[in-house]
Amino acid sequence: MINLIDGKGIAAELRAKCAERVSNLISNGIVPKLAVIIVGDDPASHQYVNSRAADCKAVGMDSTVYELPSDTTQSELISLLEQINADPKIHGILLQMPLPMHMNPDEVVVHISRDKDVDGLHPINIGMLGSGKPSFAPCTPSSIMQLIKSTGVPIRGRETREVSNTELKALMESYKDKSRGSVLSDLSDRKEETAAARPSGKASKMQEAAR
Repeated sequence: MINLIDGKGIAAELRAKCAERVSNLISNGIVPKLAVIIVGDDPASHQYVNSRAADCKAVGMDSTVYELPSDTTQSELISLLEQINADPKIHGILLQMPLPMHMNPDEVVVHISRDKDVDGLHPINIGMLGSGKPSFAPCTPSSIMQLIKSTGVPIRGRETREVSNTELKALMESYKDKSRGSVLSDLSDRKEETAAARPSGKASKMQEAAR
């Protein structure tokens, strides 16, 4: 028997809780603000960024979207990040991935303030995540774990499978809670098993990890 997870219902509950927290902050003179940076003209990325801005508005937060052309240099992007880092009115930074091919993501993310790194991309935040003491956990695995938790199904000793082809793959693996004792199998390279799940995209190296 298949039990459907009510993702929309869970999201609505989380938004309500977030709106309450935002309201409390505002009553104390703090207006939380998110800066979202996107480089290039990828339609899917722009749709995602616009959705994040709408989410901020829905819970009472401020947000600013920085839309940079695809020919923006890496140094120009880093300069913008440092400018946002120094702005006390901005409390979170979301750098939309992927970046253009001429940029090195590893060299860029180190310039995101680890205290404003809401996607958990900074190396220090990744290290804290891997040690089981995350300051900021990446949103995709966080959401997945929230959905799994809602089912009440224990995952200790079970195999969990991931199909992914993004820069956040390592974070997906790091986010496994050690106390749950599950094994994560990345099926991204096993095309015969994932053809229906992933219509296209470059495959990544098969990895399997247990915490």
